[in-house]
Amino acid sequence: MTASLLTLDVKGAFDSVLPGRLIRRLREQGWPTNLVLWIASFATGRSVQIRLDGEIGPSTDITCGLPQGSPVSGILFMLYIAPLFRLGNPRNRFGYADDAANLAISTSLTTNCEALSDSLQEALNWGAAEGITFAPDKYELLHFSRHKADQDPTRTPSLTFKWYVRETASKALTVANALRFLGNTVRGVKPDLLQQAVSACVLHKAYYGAETWWPGRTRPGPSQILNRVREYFEKLTKVILTGARAVLPVFRTTPKPVLYRESGFSPPEIELDRIALLATVRLWRLDPYHPLRRCAEQIASNGRQISRFARRTLALPNSEQINPLQYAPWYPREPRGNAQARIGAPMGRTKEQAAANFMAFQRTIPSSDIFLRSSLSYGHGKEVFDAEAEAALAGAQAVIALPYTKSGSIQIRWVPGHAKIPENEAADLAAKEGAASIPPDPHKSSYASLKRYAKTQSLSAAQSQWEKVAPQSYQDLEITTSPKRPGELQLNRLDLGHVIAACTDHGDFADYYERFNHDDAYLLYQCGARKAPLHFFFCHIAKRRAPRPPGPPSEVISFLLGTAKGAQKLASWLAETHFYEDICPRQPLLST
Repeated sequence: MTASLLTLDVKGAFDSVLPGRLIRRLREQGWPTNLVLWIASFATGRSVQIRLDGEIGPSTDITCGLPQGSPVSGILFMLYIAPLFRLGNPRNRFGYADDAANLAISTSLTTNCEALSDSLQEALNWGAAEGITFAPDKYELLHFSRHKADQDPTRTPSLTFKWYVRETASKALTVANALRFLGNTVRGVKPDLLQQAVSACVLHKAYYGAETWWPGRTRPGPSQILNRVREYFEKLTKVILTGARAVLPVFRTTPKPVLYRESGFSPPEIELDRIALLATVRLWRLDPYHPLRRCAEQIASNGRQISRFARRTLALPNSEQINPLQYAPWYPREPRGNAQARIGAPMGRTKEQAAANFMAFQRTIPSSDIFLRSSLSYGHGKEVFDAEAEAALAGAQAVIALPYTKSGSIQIRWVPGHAKIPENEAADLAAKEGAASIPPDPHKSSYASLKRYAKTQSLSAAQSQWEKVAPQSYQDLEITTSPKRPGELQLNRLDLGHVIAACTDHGDFADYYERFNHDDAYLLYQCGARKAPLHFFFCHIAKRRAPRPPGPPSEVISFLLGTAKGAQKLASWLAETHFYEDICPRQPLLST
């Protein structure tokens, strides 16, 4: 037997709904009159306004369509197109929101295609009568067959996903190359904005679904077994480096490790491992009845590493399990500002002011109230807030268990630490004593600590990689860190280009031109010295125009080129001295 599935997409789904036909359809379906009247009010008498950069345009009345942002619109649209799924054989028609699918099963793909062609024509005829159109560019036809002659050569039974990675990487590379036109080494869009664009439009496209297809570099066995993922790395590396070149104002010969470090992007293996680890962490806050959650719980109980999913699940420390529906997102929440005011949060006050306010509040507490002071310290696998919350809960439970405790409300008050408040100091001392003891067994990590663990693993891997491959020029400048979001990206393209060129020796320098045989390059400064990466700091003309930052040259240069604050100061100093305009032009200044 073979199966074929044809998927359709309604064009302009919500915008195509006609209120009159929607009301008629709801009446035909037998919905209560009061509900139909409410929907009629909801779908009619609507207007829209365009808001752009804080400016609001005129109001325009609209006579059709459903609001895009309303959760009711999706339900109403499914009711609106319900007759579509009763055409022909309803058992072979499926749909959700604006997507529809037709299924055909027979002994040959030819028969399936004929049946799907008839069902498609039925849908088109119905849509023409109801004012609904389908998007032809979104039609998809999928065949499922056990016969080798019918199988798609781009798919393999082993599900290596190589074809999928090639396709997504190719699409992402197209976008990355387009973004390169938005800037060069001198002018263009600011680097930090381009980094956001590359992250959102390139990397998300390249890594989409990576937690599904990424197997890791190796898998366990008698000895480590390579997963043959070299092709993945080659495709994704090209995408990331192209995106980094779009962000950074650098020369074409700039080393690859510098592109990673200065753009804040991670090598493919590190980023793929991070995505897979975060996907595993998210398992523990899925609905308890979610199939992946159930599978993960079963794996955690038996401890058998029988699959890639099992290995990832067991690699995480034992952790708490969260039910996301226990306090669902649609429940009303107290505004953050109101909560801070209620508990006496700092809200701009100094520690001394907060301590004085708390002491004044403490004097107003009735003597009949029970005053609980709690603090707790946990070891590995817990966040600071986890300890504070669990300490407050444990204290409240202990107070409620007392025989003389009366019913009443519980009030929470924040206390500034190390402010010489006797009760708080005593609670902190007790917490330190508790932290020195052995944690209860089994010790479960909190969900927040798992997220921090995943982030820390990624940052640690990036830092270790940088320490291995950092160019000698960076080592000489003692630039030892590899930040996720370099602050230097806040500079304009011209200033950032000067900073990176000075760090890499790949720029408007005499040695660089001679190394690559640029015979027509201008090799001297106005002061007569050869162009060199660090000459800006020692040039006597620049020093006469504006004093350079004080301190030993070795320390100051490392500060200027290796930190975000230093780069800002260097950019200001270079602008004040007009170093690259007058003293170090790429071509000699014309004399008049």
